[in-house]
Amino acid sequence: MRVVGDVADIVERLPQVAAKVVKPDSTLYIVSHTGAVRCDANLDEKFSVTLKEAISRVQNENIRQIVILIASSDSYPLFFYYNMFRKEEIRSQRNIDLAHLPKLGLHRIKENYNIEKLKSSHNSGHLYKAEGKADPTEHRFFYRAVVRVVDSYTAEEVTCSVIKALKRACCEIVVALYRSNTIDRNHVLLFIHRTPSNKEIRMSPADWINVIYKAYRECKDFLWQSQVNQVEFDFILFGERRSLEQATKVIITDDTGFTPFIRVLRAEASSGNSRTKKVSSC
Repeated sequence: MRVVGDVADIVERLPQVAAKVVKPDSTLYIVSHTGAVRCDANLDEKFSVTLKEAISRVQNENIRQIVILIASSDSYPLFFYYNMFRKEEIRSQRNIDLAHLPKLGLHRIKENYNIEKLKSSHNSGHLYKAEGKADPTEHRFFYRAVVRVVDSYTAEEVTCSVIKALKRACCEIVVALYRSNTIDRNHVLLFIHRTPSNKEIRMSPADWINVIYKAYRECKDFLWQSQVNQVEFDFILFGERRSLEQATKVIITDDTGFTPFIRVLRAEASSGNSRTKKVSSC
């Protein structure tokens, strides 16, 4: 990781920093800052023009990807990702926190769809307009977000956080549908990130399914109005002493508006490796 100071100097400094990378297939992380305020709706587009010029001047085949973080003076940082084989920005990943990126499952969407990232009013949520690769007439919206909770939260606190995230997703999709009212079968994925604490865990593994379904029921009408027919919830379960970690996915599908179909997939997570353990449906 390299710090290059003010973003105004990045056109000159980035090529100098990049020239020092000697390891093949490297990812270069750049941190910069700006005094500009984030309330400027076109701020990221203005920076992308400057960064495009800086990237074009980089001459180092050892670099596979460049990730640029620009810290704004008044809010959340801006993130830009560049594929250095093409020297192009990966637009679908713009302004996604580096820690959140692997949790959003974008690679799954890209396997079957060409996607366009739409502007969002919230840093924590990311909305995509997708066109099918096999069938160009298929259009859908995909919403991705990370929901942060503390592992000592009560079931009620987690439920409130999930409901808030679901309603935010619905609002984003409804606004997008206003401009594209022929799109349906939309999809929402929420990754619930549990921050460890030194306090007692107050939810049992069994509580989580109830929390997820309660939040879904609370938002069912909103989801139906935004033409969302499937919601995924990803999270990691901890044992009472935090010794057991279990990757869990809850998928709720409703194509009728009356009876949702619920699937629970669990995998053992041990030393960074996961394998499917159990699949249940109801």
